[in-house]
Amino acid sequence: MRKTLRSFILIGAPLSLGILLIFHPRGTVLHETVAHNVELWLFVHLLQLPLFGLVALAVYFLLDGLRGIAVTISRVALGFFVIFYTALDSIAGIASGILISRSQNLPTEQQELIAQQVVAFSANFAAPFADGGGPAFIVTVLGGLGWIVAVVAAAVALKGARAPLGGTILIGLSAVFVVHDAPTAPVAMLCLLAGTVWVELQTKRVMTKSHST
Repeated sequence: MRKTLRSFILIGAPLSLGILLIFHPRGTVLHETVAHNVELWLFVHLLQLPLFGLVALAVYFLLDGLRGIAVTISRVALGFFVIFYTALDSIAGIASGILISRSQNLPTEQQELIAQQVVAFSANFAAPFADGGGPAFIVTVLGGLGWIVAVVAAAVALKGARAPLGGTILIGLSAVFVVHDAPTAPVAMLCLLAGTVWVELQTKRVMTKSHST
């Protein structure tokens, strides 16, 4: 049962999140992007919350049976990703979608005020701590770095366990998922999926050969 669940999460989590992120609304002005796609925006961001946890669990399962400092680093970093990246998506994604949705029937002046406040949900890397933006910046950095460190350390751990180089490189490349938008994020999930399948198939071949001998 555990093997079936493990396989389902390893394949299903990155595949589902990758497909979902293809539909992530994108644009240069956040308020306008959300306002023109409110229902889709909220749908995508609500589904992302459980899928973030499942993708983290997929990376965790990839390291089954492995030991070492890289494994420990990866799993600790996954905790940072799950906590802070989920918080980021809740604040910057769901909260902004709800506010903009509710403001659409308000006078123009009030809509503009809400649009200004929604921008504050996202980190300002040019001036991270200006105008009380520190919490959003900290959450964004810790969540993003959590994912980067987790998958890179996982790739290092797998390579140390003699996993195929190509598969580990693909898993490491999924670090670009922190650019949380299409087309980068779906491509990152594709890399994670392809790398996982490659590593898992190679592992099964090695186990089959060892049993046959």
